[in-house]
Amino acid sequence: MPQKSKHLKRYASAIKTTTLKEALEVVQSVELKAPCTVLLGNLEHLSATALLPVSLVCNTTHQTDFYERFRRAMMQGELQGTKEEQRAEIEKRMEALDKKDHFEWSLSILDSLIEDQEIGVSKGISGLFNMNLAFLWSIFETFVIDVWITAVNSRPESIGRAVVEERKEFLMKTIFNLAVDSNFNLSIQERIGNISATAYDFTSIRGISKAYEVAFKKKKPKLNSIFKNQKLLCVNALRNVTIHNGGVIDEAYCRMLEDFSKLGDKVELTGHQLQEYANTIIDIVIELIQTIDQFLAQKDNNAIHATRA
Repeated sequence: MPQKSKHLKRYASAIKTTTLKEALEVVQSVELKAPCTVLLGNLEHLSATALLPVSLVCNTTHQTDFYERFRRAMMQGELQGTKEEQRAEIEKRMEALDKKDHFEWSLSILDSLIEDQEIGVSKGISGLFNMNLAFLWSIFETFVIDVWITAVNSRPESIGRAVVEERKEFLMKTIFNLAVDSNFNLSIQERIGNISATAYDFTSIRGISKAYEVAFKKKKPKLNSIFKNQKLLCVNALRNVTIHNGGVIDEAYCRMLEDFSKLGDKVELTGHQLQEYANTIIDIVIELIQTIDQFLAQKDNNAIHATRA
């Protein structure tokens, strides 16, 4: 985007969904196709929403310019000939008129709206980006759960056994209750990931990291390091205060980030900040996808031994 706007970073957000799409094209594991497709679709929706302020104003300026040139073309004289000839004449006249740069025009309008404190556009746009960030966290949280479940279901004899052993007491009750509810007609092995996920916390970075550590500590010992990212932690903390505290930074936020300098501040995200957070999460999920895809491409030796036995 051009940088002629004074407030471009306030209201514009370009999320690199194309990078994610390219990374997904080389995924080999059939099991990952479904969660990856959902992930891409959700991030594309987020990207479209993040660009909504610019898109709406651009569309308005385009329509305004079109009708203004149409009005001026009609004032140039009476039209002659058939309807097709009249249409061609109007198009010719309109083409000869100067066209405005719709994008630059749109940015100038947005700049003026941002600067007008009385109409509240600036706060409205910040509110849009705050909610987009909450949606961003939900996209990420849902994806890491789905990938974890998919991987555990695909390797019940290895990582499935590991995650059950870690939460055996809790899961034994859960499995028993499920068995009773199904009149003991329940196949545990093919759903072990779905069942085990109830025993782990996927609502925080710490919980997600722990769940992946337990599942992959023998197969991919460095996998949980993917989640050790300060911006990812910020997304988690910002989502919490946006949803649970009206966007006001509280002590829980400060403890999570180990920084009390912003205690009591109101969160008002810009488009540029949302863009940075979203692109960071895209980088993280790409690394996660590549790691799990590589893992699923390998044979499960535990399952082979179990079959032979």
